[in-house]
Amino acid sequence: LTRENRELDNFANLLESKNIQYQIKENKSIFDIKSSLLVYFYLKALENHYLHADKLFGILLSEPFAFNTADYNYLLEQNRLNHKDFIFNIRENMQSYKWENPGKVKKFLSTYNKLCRLKNNINLKQLIINVINETGILDYFVQSDINKSENIYAIKKIIQEAASYIYIHKDALLNDFLNYIDYAFESGIPILTDKDEYTQNAVQLLTMHGSKGREFEYVFIPNLISKKWENKRVNNTMSLPIIKNNDKAEETAEIKSEQLRLLFVGITRAKHSLYLSFSNSIDGKPQELTSYLSEAVKNENIVATYNQELSKDDYLNELVFSLKKNHYDYKSAFKCELEARIANFILSPSTLNQYENCPQSFLYNSVLKIPILDKPTDNANYGRAIHAALQFCANYARANDVYPDKNLLIDSFIKNLSKEKFESEEDRLKYQTRGIESLSKYHIQFVQTPINRIYSTEYKLDFVPFKNHFIKGFVDRIERNQDGSFELYDYKTGGAKSKSQIADGKEYEGYLNQLRFYKYAFEIKNPEAVVSKAGLIFVEEPHANFYVNLTYEDNKIIENKILNAYENISALNFDPPSPLERKCEYCDYKHLCRLCEL
Repeated sequence: LTRENRELDNFANLLESKNIQYQIKENKSIFDIKSSLLVYFYLKALENHYLHADKLFGILLSEPFAFNTADYNYLLEQNRLNHKDFIFNIRENMQSYKWENPGKVKKFLSTYNKLCRLKNNINLKQLIINVINETGILDYFVQSDINKSENIYAIKKIIQEAASYIYIHKDALLNDFLNYIDYAFESGIPILTDKDEYTQNAVQLLTMHGSKGREFEYVFIPNLISKKWENKRVNNTMSLPIIKNNDKAEETAEIKSEQLRLLFVGITRAKHSLYLSFSNSIDGKPQELTSYLSEAVKNENIVATYNQELSKDDYLNELVFSLKKNHYDYKSAFKCELEARIANFILSPSTLNQYENCPQSFLYNSVLKIPILDKPTDNANYGRAIHAALQFCANYARANDVYPDKNLLIDSFIKNLSKEKFESEEDRLKYQTRGIESLSKYHIQFVQTPINRIYSTEYKLDFVPFKNHFIKGFVDRIERNQDGSFELYDYKTGGAKSKSQIADGKEYEGYLNQLRFYKYAFEIKNPEAVVSKAGLIFVEEPHANFYVNLTYEDNKIIENKILNAYENISALNFDPPSPLERKCEYCDYKHLCRLCEL
């Protein structure tokens, strides 16, 4: 029993890490429950297996589908060779390939084909009911002893959401409903299951308020520190503040009375044994037991006291253990396929940064090459058009010994932008206006660079030797100084980043890695060259451009990072960072990671 709901999550994590069944009688989001995530993923793949191919990578690793490892490896291999999704490759090879478990593969494909035929002939609610039954998702979680109620309530919630959606949107199609669910997921809006009203044979995690009217053989009440109990204020929503009460003593007495009543509720839930606990120290600060209990525990006839020593390392180890999730073990399951994919892998600044940020995201994106085709690409398309226009401007200047005027630069941008696909024509016009405004301002600064300084644009660093590997890169612009040294620049669209952000250990350390990488690779490819300076040009905020004088020490730093990355990749180390270090909000693979963790 705890005072607040948020305290229960810590105990839930601890119990889960020790495989101890527990129950929290509170609403939970369908995005945090495996059964509903599976239904959500399957519906996405059913709507368009090509566009949502990434969902199939997770579905076929999970029960009730769980393809044989050799069969899954074969599909990975086919994907590597032809870049086609799993549904395509299953259909193409259903008869010609000797599957290890042909029955499971055949059942998956026949069920998928059947549901494809159904999806346009029945309403959303009926479609989801067919999906959970025909695929075996419902049966699997009904027969499972792990979080059975939670998984069934989650499936029920998706059906309810579909029923509510078509009640409002009479002619809604599957794609419409999925857009609604996608928006909730991406916006962090939880779609909550109903509360489980049935008490399971499990450790019950409750607030003291929630425990009213119930009794248990053994009750544990932690965190009974003075600071938490004596400093709490009570919001009595029943009181009408018609007359302000200035009597502090009376107000304090009322608060204490309410605290005591709450504590009394918790204590009297125990039938056999009651365990009360508090920390002697939190973050190095001494703590005391709440005064509401300090006198009572002195009665040795009814209370036995113990002092459990716990070192900081012991505590941190326990905390880390509780935060760890059971990720799918790609290393053991797909060792041969992964080794084939990384055999000739060439690191670039972007893939190095991706590995450093999250090895599991690197695995999905750069090794398995799981396609994410349903994400917005407007920003990337805009960036390409800006880069192409600036390259045109520099090349024009070198060829004609004079810079093009602003109108020529903008014409080049509009021409390149017209080649890109956007979500809508309205979005295209929005980016066009944005680009014209930005380039009009930046053109003034761009033409200040003497033309004879421009050494190269769009400079490719291909197959640069590194130990027993190669590295590669792509430098937007290179300038040569009078002393023969070089300066390397990369264009960035979007908001500028400060020097404090572009530093080791900071949010945009990857930008600094990129500049160091360019210097290191350029100097290997050109042994007589020296890069004295590098920078990031924020085209839309050029007044905030970032410049750094790079040294031999920078070369050693990036060399060690590249070497460390190659060693770990070769060892197939793709474990994700700990939960406290993750930056998942904008990751394209957060769906897949969540499914593989649950």
